[in-house]
Amino acid sequence: LPTIVNMSVQDVPSDRLLIELDAQGITVSEKSACKSDDPAPSYVITALGYDGTDGSLRISIGGPTTKSDIDRIAKTIISLISRIRQENKKYGKIDKI
Repeated sequence: LPTIVNMSVQDVPSDRLLIELDAQGITVSEKSACKSDDPAPSYVITALGYDGTDGSLRISIGGPTTKSDIDRIAKTIISLISRIRQENKKYGKIDKI
């Protein structure tokens, strides 16, 4: 669907991104709702050649979503990725929360 974006982030676990984004008031998911209870990596992500261990975010954009919302989400995600990677360098990689 053209209103759904999926992105994978190397060396940043999905659950960490989900929690951090939620704390910022941004709701995203790791995979589709029908697969949310399945602990296996997304079959779509693995079919694209990724092993599913890196952070995968599914971002849905709706009618009420504004350009300002998208800019805020992008800036927040970029900032979080940078901070988490810095923490990984300093303290060692954290695979799961």
